[in-house]
This record gives sequence, structure tokens and C-alpha cells, in this order.
Amino acid sequence: MGSFIKISFGCLVSAVIFSTMGVTSFAENKGLNKITVSKNGEYTDVQKAIDDIADGGTITVEEGVYNGPFEINGKEVRIVGSGDVVFTFDSEYVEGLEDFSEPYAGIVNIKDSKGVSIENIKIKGNVEAASESPVLISNTCYSGIAVVNSNAEINACTIEDITYKEDLQESQNGYGIYAEASEKAELKVKDTNIDDFNKTAIASSAEVSLEIDDCVIDGLGEQENINQSGIEYSGDAVISDSLVKNLRYSLDSEWSGTATAIYNLGEGNTSVIKNVKIRNIDYSLYVEGVSDTVVESGFYGGIVEAYEAESLTIKGGVFKEDVSSYVDEECVSIKDEKGNYVVMTEEEYEDSLNGDDDKDEDKHSDGGYKLEEKTAEDKENVETTEREEQPAEKEIPFIDVAEDDQYYDAIVYVYKNGLMSGISDEVFAPNGMITRGMAAVILWNKEGNPEPNGVSPFLDVTADDYFSKAVAWAYEEGIVSGYDKTTFAPDDYVTVEQFTIMLDIMNGKTPLPYTGISPYAARGWAAEQISDLK
Repeated sequence: MGSFIKISFGCLVSAVIFSTMGVTSFAENKGLNKITVSKNGEYTDVQKAIDDIADGGTITVEEGVYNGPFEINGKEVRIVGSGDVVFTFDSEYVEGLEDFSEPYAGIVNIKDSKGVSIENIKIKGNVEAASESPVLISNTCYSGIAVVNSNAEINACTIEDITYKEDLQESQNGYGIYAEASEKAELKVKDTNIDDFNKTAIASSAEVSLEIDDCVIDGLGEQENINQSGIEYSGDAVISDSLVKNLRYSLDSEWSGTATAIYNLGEGNTSVIKNVKIRNIDYSLYVEGVSDTVVESGFYGGIVEAYEAESLTIKGGVFKEDVSSYVDEECVSIKDEKGNYVVMTEEEYEDSLNGDDDKDEDKHSDGGYKLEEKTAEDKENVETTEREEQPAEKEIPFIDVAEDDQYYDAIVYVYKNGLMSGISDEVFAPNGMITRGMAAVILWNKEGNPEPNGVSPFLDVTADDYFSKAVAWAYEEGIVSGYDKTTFAPDDYVTVEQFTIMLDIMNGKTPLPYTGISPYAARGWAAEQISDLK
């Protein structure tokens, strides 16, 4: 890939997430260790809460749209969204912005902090405002979250629309998360979706240790002016159980065909990539510097290449292109009936020839494979006989649920029985959170979709909502109630305790006393609870 131009980072972003946060009211504050921000409470300003919170404290932000930018400087703090919470740019701020030095041009800016966590927040760019700002168009630091010299965790968040009006999208700028550090720092991003970014979903510098797990990155699709990337990093990295798609660059120039899902720019760094699915992308993986990069599993629908061959080792996975020059000496590369190249160990290959059904087929394939021929030149001692039988297709269509996952059997059960579907045709999001509306639908489905006697009394549940009948039924049965007589809040997240109480009521059990102390209920966990009732 001789024409591949190295990208240098000027400023970076990072995000981290925790999944076991509860909701706290302002009345419970003790030394401002806990603050609740709401549209009609004592705290209505997120930045004011950040300024007032004690080091190590928790800020709970209730449903609503809050204008930034927001700066967290020198503090350890946890910010948790309760319900549909959106952080965005204030248009007046953007109009007056002259440079990025103070603060960085992130919607959320984290500086010099030992540990910041952000959970259940939607970070949404202001496309109109960004398009009116010469600084945001030209400077490389425009981002959803900017992390500088800090440890950060981002969990169960959405970052979207870090872009411009269509006529301005030629700007090589606009990052979901942009992180840099002068000393060792950690960035963890989990169960987070990053959609419609102008340049790169996640970028991190050499001193940042990067962990990405259970994330979905969805680009703008084929572009004539933007060379998009999914993940760009220079430090150590572990990237696992994620989907990267729709990054294409079509202009006939030196950048043509170089949109890259995973781009390792590091010198002397170590990275492990496992169970990552990459679709509709020019380059799946490119390793530019001298690195120790290992690919263990996944599906890679674009070119895989390393500037120095010894910098990349492939031990497993399915590839659209021949990757035999990078295959580990203890592994083989076999072409399947679809023309894909399947990399596996010698033992796994022998098992496939013998029809061993105990191996994890999905670990190596994107829905099953039939071996045709061996392609690794240095593996002539291994028999190249075809498999006589095609392995059984995966029971569910979700690329983010493997057969050895904790909730696999439960997800198969709820999917096949019409109790739960994915958040898309290919993604189930087992670590995603259950909303109140979803919970009502799941329980309603379990009961066989009984027709309610009437409509619910809630003004925020309309007849057109997919959960309308489910909420009406659950309300009539005493399974759910509203926050008040007219408010149900269908988009608020449900905790494990709340969902368990709903199940108990539905099944005629006496629920335990409500404590209000519980993590949010994940989709995979909910599937398991429902499947246990079969």
C-alpha cells in the first residue's frame, strides 16, 4: 500500500463506560458527591454540576437536550444519563469560537483527569452550527468527545452527526472520539455506537492504551471527498466483538480505495484484534509502522495489509483477500466455497476434515464455510481434502452474538419465539439497555400479545407507538405504572430490579420490596430471564 499517507494526530478523544450506575436525586447530595441535573430541578446546567461535583462524585442527568460544550478538568467524575439524554453544541458558542486551545472543540472535553466515565448519553453534533464555523471546518479537533491527558471510559453511549452539510463534507475533519496524551493514559469504549462522522470514529495517540469492545461503527457510505476511517491508533490496543461498516472512498486520486476500518499507525506498539466484523470497506486493516499486531478471529471484507510483513500475524478469521503472507506458522489459510480465505490452526483444520462438530464454526466463518483448497505454501504436509458436509447455518442472524457467548441460547430462544428482535437485522446488542417501552413489549409478547381492554392513560404513549398495546395491557394487569397519571416515559431505561418486579407480577409472585438500587437491565440478561420461564 505504497500510496497510503500517514496521518498525524493533533488532538485526541476518549470515552469510557460503566454499567452499574444508579439514579440519585439532588436531595440525597452529601457534600455534592451526587448531583442530579434535570430541566426543572435545582441543577439545570450540566457544566454547573461538573464544576460543583466533588472529586470522585456522580452526576445523573435526566431526560432532555443539554447544550455544551462541557469541560471536565482535573476531576474524577461519573456522568450517567437517565432516559433520553442528548449533549450537543450550543450554536452561539460555535459562532464565537476562534481556536481550539481552550477548550478543545469537543462537545464533551476531558482534560488532566485520572478517571472519567460517561454512560448512557447521546452525543450529537450540531450539523448546521458546525457548517457555519470556519474553525470547526478546518481544525482537526472537532469531535464528539475529546480526551487529553486523561483516563476515560465510555459505555452504552451513542455519538452521531459529527459532520457538516453535504456541500462541506470534503473537510478531512470530524471525529467521534479523539484522544491524546503526553504520558500513559487509558481509553475504554464499550457497547457504544458511533454513526455519521466526517473523518474517524475513534482516534488515539501513541501514549493512549485503547480498549474497544462490543461497539458498532457506521460511516457515511461511499464518499467522493472524504477519506473515512473507523479506528486509528498508535498505542497498544485491544479491539473485540465489534462491527465496522460503510467506509468507502471512491475519488480517483492518491487516496482512492484507502478508507480503512482499523488503521494501526504505531511504532513498537502491541494490538490484538478478535471477532471484529468489517463490511463495505476498502481496507479492513492496515498496519503502517513496526508493530506486533495479531488478528485472532472475525470477518474482514476488505484488504488486509502491513507495510512490514512481520508486523502482522493472523491466527484466525475469514478474509475476502488472500492473507497467506501474514498467516502464523502454526496456522493454515484455506479457501472456502464462497471464495473467502479461512485462517485456522492445524488442529482445527484436521478437525474440519474429520467432521468434528465440537469446534466453534462461527469463530472462523461468517455464517458457515466449505473448505476447497489450501493456499498457504508452507503447509504442504496438511491434507487439502474438501469437507463433504456444509456446517449448519447459524441459528440467529446477529453478528454480535457468538455461540460461546453467555446469553447465546437465551437469545436464540427469544428470537425464534418472536419475544425479542434485534436493534437491526444484524445486531442484537446483548449489552444494550432495555427501555420501559421495550420491557412492556417483551412481557406482552411472552403472554401471546393479548388484546388490551382499552388504551393507556399516558400522554407520551400514542396509538402509533410500537409499544402502545403492550403498555396498555401491562398497565391494565398492574405490571407497570406511570411516573404520574399521564407520564409513562417509555424511553427511560429499566433496572434489573424493576424488570424482575415486572416478571414477578406477571407470574403471580409477590415481588421483593423495591430498593431503587440496581444496575440497568441489559438486553442479553433480559433474554435469559424470559427464556428461563419457558
